[in-house]
Amino acid sequence: MKIVYFDYWTLGIHNFKPIDQKLRNLDHETMLLHVGSFNSKQLQEKMIDGIRCRDITYYNTRMIYKMLKKESPDVLITINATQILDRVVTISCRKLNIKSIYLMHGI
Repeated sequence: MKIVYFDYWTLGIHNFKPIDQKLRNLDHETMLLHVGSFNSKQLQEKMIDGIRCRDITYYNTRMIYKMLKKESPDVLITINATQILDRVVTISCRKLNIKSIYLMHGI
């Protein structure tokens, strides 16, 4: 199963680390998709703590729907639910038949 994490940038990757290794041990493919380039220059792709991270520019688009359509994951896990961008992610997942999960995180 292909599982993607979604966040605005890579600095929140520590929120996904507790479940990432368990998912990979179960032979699931995981990666972090982010939109960090909306705010600053980003590498298109890099590895952080063993997790492949891809900025939206990797997909030659600024549209989340197109990024998700190209990646075509089975499941998307997000830790954000307050911005209008989060609604775009949810609606895109619904249109593309991607299951989405919201995990509340804290400090």
